[in-house]
Amino acid sequence: MDDLTDTDIQGYLFRQAVNTDCFMAAVKQSDTGYLLQNLFYLARLVCRNQEHRQLPSKTEIMDYLITESFQLDDQKSQGDLEERRRDLFVLLEKAAFSMQLMQISALDDVGEYQELFGLEDRKLLKYSGLLRKEGTRWRFSHNNFKEYLAAKFLSTLPREDAIRYFSGGQNIKMSWVNTFGFFVSIAQE
Repeated sequence: MDDLTDTDIQGYLFRQAVNTDCFMAAVKQSDTGYLLQNLFYLARLVCRNQEHRQLPSKTEIMDYLITESFQLDDQKSQGDLEERRRDLFVLLEKAAFSMQLMQISALDDVGEYQELFGLEDRKLLKYSGLLRKEGTRWRFSHNNFKEYLAAKFLSTLPREDAIRYFSGGQNIKMSWVNTFGFFVSIAQE
């Protein structure tokens, strides 16, 4: 499915009887506008906004969308994933961190993907709607999920160790800026 246009988004909001100005203000405040071009995320942001009349922080939105994605994945697998939920999230964080560390947007199926993950882990990862196969490569459905999950992985490390990945001495490495932003948000929470 192609990305939604501004006209598509406006049409969806109109059909859902959403106050466009209020919704767009909430999107701007939560810094989640980059998600609107995907119908899956747009629908969930609209639902979340209608339930709470606002959108939470960017990290809370990412957690919400990841949980929503997991619930859909679990339904598709007839409930088999619930017992492996934590395993799947750890694997997604590992994939995200590895991709961020290698500065790549996708893992080659025969190369990095099979080198990083054993057969059982690869089978489990295939259930996730956040990670999709495109030809012979595996990538996250949106780059922000990669950056967020990499930040989640780094947030489990001692802070000094995590910061070494971001910093080239004095400054934040350009390829890590978004991940660092998520890391700081997670650390504040």
